Amino acid sequence: MTNFKPGDEIVVTNPVQPTAHQGGETGVIVDIGTVAGTTVVQIRDARDGSLTGVYPDEIRKR
Repeated sequence: MTNFKPGDEIVVTNPVQPTAHQGGETGVIVDIGTVAGTTVVQIRDARDGSLTGVYPDEIRKR
């Protein structure tokens, strides 16, 4: 599935477009789930506290 877990601090490194992320944004993983067979990581964005779903390939641990 993924080597991430809730509570991990992450940085967006490879945003898949369309997205509000440009790369370099930071956040904390809130949850990890599956949507239509694809792993999605929910993060709380450090900029404004919003929740965003990203793919594991878009992020790395800080």
